[in-house]
Amino acid sequence: MPIRVLIADNHPLFRSGLKLAVEDIPDHRVVGEAADGDACIAQAELLRPDILTLDLNMPGRNAFDVIGWVRENLPECLIVIVSMHADRAFVEKTIECGGHGFVAKEDAGSELMLAFQRGRESFFMSSAAGRREPSFALSKSGPDPVASQLADLTYMEKRVLRLVATGRTSREVAHALGIAERTVHTHRNNICAKLELHGANALLHFAIRHQGEINRCAS
Repeated sequence: MPIRVLIADNHPLFRSGLKLAVEDIPDHRVVGEAADGDACIAQAELLRPDILTLDLNMPGRNAFDVIGWVRENLPECLIVIVSMHADRAFVEKTIECGGHGFVAKEDAGSELMLAFQRGRESFFMSSAAGRREPSFALSKSGPDPVASQLADLTYMEKRVLRLVATGRTSREVAHALGIAERTVHTHRNNICAKLELHGANALLHFAIRHQGEINRCAS
């Protein structure tokens, strides 16, 4: 039985292109489309899709409300944001709300299949997603508390954290660094303890938010 996908985006041309991209993926079929948040919820309730692709910028109910509704009512549905607004703040909010992946629209043609395949294993972030600073970032003054926190990490912990910030799984981090996956888990646990991070996605959230500082300290 094909994997059933619902597309929510208020731009008809992009929906058409995304539909072609989805149906190029073996065993995937688009079963419905929606142009706003309210229609998306109605379609999701009626069709009960396996996967929902969701734009951030739609009329009606906002995307994060839609994520909350889907997580509560269709807990098995994989939710992937596909948006042109790909700065870190939106990626972080998607993680907080329980989404499974974030794909920048510019990456949709090449990385959508990866989001569908890997989103249930860990949060998936496409190549262009989360690379931009939040547009509302405040100017800093005085010593940087994040840099002070990162200074407590070992060289290998910094390398692991840098790769986590790109959205890689523990298996992918292990492969990139040439170490065992269980060693990566040990490093992740040590990083969380040193940074006082708690919760399943806390490390990923921290890594995305402070990617610039992490890259500087790990270089």
